[in-house]
Amino acid sequence: MADRSSVVLAARLALLPVSLALAAAAFVHAGSETETFWLGPGTSGRLGLDAHITAGIVDNAFRAEAARLQPQASTPDAIPRLPDALIALARTSYAVDPWAVTSLRTIALGSVLQDDEGRARQLMRIAVQLSKRDSITNMWLAQDYGRAGDVEAMIASFDYALRTSARARSLAMKPLVGTLASEESHKTIGGLLAQHPAWEFAFWREFVQNPVALARAADFFEATSIPLEELDEQYRTALYANLKKRRQFDALYRIAAIDRDARVGAKMLAEGKFVSADEGYPLGWTLRSQGNFATRIHQETDELRIDGNAGSFGIAADRVVRGGRDYRLVIKMAEAMPENARIRLSVRCADEANRELASLSVGSGARTGEVAFSAEGCAFANLALSFTVDPGRRDALIRIANIALRPA
Repeated sequence: MADRSSVVLAARLALLPVSLALAAAAFVHAGSETETFWLGPGTSGRLGLDAHITAGIVDNAFRAEAARLQPQASTPDAIPRLPDALIALARTSYAVDPWAVTSLRTIALGSVLQDDEGRARQLMRIAVQLSKRDSITNMWLAQDYGRAGDVEAMIASFDYALRTSARARSLAMKPLVGTLASEESHKTIGGLLAQHPAWEFAFWREFVQNPVALARAADFFEATSIPLEELDEQYRTALYANLKKRRQFDALYRIAAIDRDARVGAKMLAEGKFVSADEGYPLGWTLRSQGNFATRIHQETDELRIDGNAGSFGIAADRVVRGGRDYRLVIKMAEAMPENARIRLSVRCADEANRELASLSVGSGARTGEVAFSAEGCAFANLALSFTVDPGRRDALIRIANIALRPA
């Protein structure tokens, strides 16, 4: 990379016509002889403060104008030409202080871009060489590189913005996560996350709810080998829940296969034991509770308990399983079903038709139930456990010891 002096020179040559460049040089030279202008860091003189203040005024005016002209935009992209007075002040600021990146960016986006996009792009790339700390420059370049199809440069620009500006994280994270639509971005972003940048948690917060990320989640984790068990529990749980909610079951199973923490849960489920999806097990039971009933896994006995008020009913728990074969569905109670309650376990193909494959009911006084069914033609099936408590004065505690899905 060229040194800063050559970068500044390139910026000036790209920015100013020859006559204006000569006039600026003469202006700066005359000022330096009277010690009224500061030409760079470390040089004393009254203009050191003046140049800094002027650059700040230019930056604030630019942001205000950009917000007024594009109130909904996350970053200036193709804003109309800015007022001549602001551009003139920015040119004066930059002529005096060649490291005033905000002034150079203001000229590039507020004036040059409207006349010569290529020249404005050149100025913006020079600006980021002078300093990588201007979030507007980084965000504009990220968009520009994205339009050009340069994924690596685009992600690098996002990274600069995210590392240097907390505010940029609220603006840049969604478009950064959106780049996961391209497989080319996966390893690059994965490499950045491996360094645990300051924006890591903001990334996962957006990732687990972003439709693009959810659609490519399995591909992303397989390509990057990011350990699922290292994700904060809240993000991992939200990831699995949202994949299930969006019915992206193939991704759910692919990610579970590389999640070491999920293997223990998978073994327990195969044995018919209860594992909650809320505890981070992607293929576990999603437990449901409402005002008049509560569903939980008892910590000491590991049984599933439904504590229902009189007259209550609904779906207490559900989980997704693989289809494509014949099964036997077996349920065992921890104690006989209460006289005033009953449960029903249904199996439905997880397709658009949502057709029922089988159902199994356990009524008053019963302790077991079993049904055989075929899930051929269904890639995935949904098990739903519902219950009913008779109206009256008596509540009911339903205790289920085991629900096993076994190959027939």
